[in-house]
Amino acid sequence: MKKQRLLSLLAGVALTLSLAACGGPAPAQTPSADPAPAQSAAAHTEDDVLVLAGARTLAPGLEDVYFSHKLLGAWEPLISVDEDGNPMGVLAESWERNEDATVWTFHLRQGVSFQNGEPFNAGVVVENFNRYKLLESGYSQYTTFKVNDLYPGLIGCEKVDDYTVTVSFTDPVPRLLFNMKDTASCIFYPGSWDLETGYFTEQPVGTGPYMIQKVAEDEYVDITAFDGYWGEPAKIRNIRVRIITDPQARYAALDSEEIMGVLDLGAMPAALGDELLKDQRFAMAVHTSNITHFMLLKGEGTPFSDMRLRQAVSLAIDRQLIVDQLWGGYAMPTQNLVNRMCPDWVGLPVEYDMERAKELAAEVLGDTRISLDMYTRSLYLDRGPYKEMMEYIQSQLAQIGIDATVNVIDSSTYSEMSKAGELGANFMTHGMSNLNAYHFMNMYLSSTGSYNQSQHLAYNNPHADELLKEMSTTLDDARFHELAVELQEIANTELPVIPLFYDTSNLIYNQAQITGYDTYRDHLDLSRLAWVDAQ
Repeated sequence: MKKQRLLSLLAGVALTLSLAACGGPAPAQTPSADPAPAQSAAAHTEDDVLVLAGARTLAPGLEDVYFSHKLLGAWEPLISVDEDGNPMGVLAESWERNEDATVWTFHLRQGVSFQNGEPFNAGVVVENFNRYKLLESGYSQYTTFKVNDLYPGLIGCEKVDDYTVTVSFTDPVPRLLFNMKDTASCIFYPGSWDLETGYFTEQPVGTGPYMIQKVAEDEYVDITAFDGYWGEPAKIRNIRVRIITDPQARYAALDSEEIMGVLDLGAMPAALGDELLKDQRFAMAVHTSNITHFMLLKGEGTPFSDMRLRQAVSLAIDRQLIVDQLWGGYAMPTQNLVNRMCPDWVGLPVEYDMERAKELAAEVLGDTRISLDMYTRSLYLDRGPYKEMMEYIQSQLAQIGIDATVNVIDSSTYSEMSKAGELGANFMTHGMSNLNAYHFMNMYLSSTGSYNQSQHLAYNNPHADELLKEMSTTLDDARFHELAVELQEIANTELPVIPLFYDTSNLIYNQAQITGYDTYRDHLDLSRLAWVDAQ
């Protein structure tokens, strides 16, 4: 029955494939005000424009330049991570801390210029830290990450000399380097933000290999190589990234060579990607992602505050079936709260047992059936078969006494309902952006954790609170790992949230035209892309 049910759900995916095979709807056209970028079969020159596409907006207004400009290579951080998820310097070359990790010293890279020609130095870093202190959020005014989560007890940043700064805290911050990864230590040239709020008032200037040339909001963004870049120069001078939210339109644009590749999260659903791969022009670069797909159950004032009912829901879901038949095998089932890219990740069992699920549900519900309204945002439908997955889970929950509804809502409605605690179950993704096990687990496992509270999970485990408190201050890396493992095991058993699977980044590109898609760390490095036939 389960297999038959899921196969019927896959009919929607089959229909998508059928439409795509016939060409799908006509893709959105490049705005007529601009000349069409060159994408010919002839040998390419440095003046030709490479056109790519993303599923979500990489051409926003000023509210989210952190995310978009990172993927576009417009700015750089002090600290990033290497292939193993460990801290790696970018604009900071080296660092050390004092004995109790309350003062960190950073030695900055010399010979770096901003895209306006101004030098990068210690004074600029101090100004950026002053901006962090102004913000309610360390990323933008629309995220839930608070500055105090990333820089807890930040006193300030001081210049030692032109290329050395110290960052001081009231209490130890032993895992600071993880907190600083990418968006948390991005460096912009001063003057582009409001000095009272820290919010951007104009497009900021960075030090990255590409400069933002033009932003047509929610349509496309044009970037060009920065000639004064301190590192290896970009191989393709001009790139346009279009915003094509409909997956069928992205499919058609690739097939017609209107675009040469896709980038970013959910760039091509697995079923459509597999269809394109039948054509020898195309290849897929598959990379591990820090994104995990979750089901969050409201515990506040509901039977799901009982751990046994959360366990029943988890046991009723065949994650491997979802991955294999809906995500084309391009994912990894999990029950672990922590993403596998984290250096402190540990492998834990993933269980599917419908009979045990029924037993646990009966212990909580008896003979009573309950209702559950399940929600996801409409944007997820452009990234994968979310509705079909929820319909499958709906059919499984019906077997354990839970009558669920499937609801797709827009982002503004989602935000209002989330704040009001009106989401019975929330299907979403959450990226482990800085790979700090403490930072991520604290949001969900702490009784005062930001996601525990904002999602009305009502999870409370005093022992977990004690472990998190020790984890936040221990200077012993081995002990930190022990605590991380124990907390992962607690989360795997008590399921404050229900992890479903780890995502992979599946990027389809025209291998006959471009190379460089395999040069990938935690996002596609556009500066490494090159024309196959470049002159």
